[in-house]
Amino acid sequence: VNELIQRWNALPPAEPGGQVLYPGQPEILAKEQRLRDGIPVPAHLVATFDQLSQKSHLARSLSAWSSNAEQS
Repeated sequence: VNELIQRWNALPPAEPGGQVLYPGQPEILAKEQRLRDGIPVPAHLVATFDQLSQKSHLARSLSAWSSNAEQS
């Protein structure tokens, strides 16, 4: 199986600078990145969660946990 994956990844990409990925590899790469960097959360969603936490009298807001919320 490892040899097949190596051969698959060695194929030339359809677009210059691209990469040939085997089925399921994009999900594996995304999981690894999210485990390393965290799950991206849009800033507007963080603000919504903060409002809900204030209304519910929760001690800590989501923005206090994530200093790098996406700016969208």
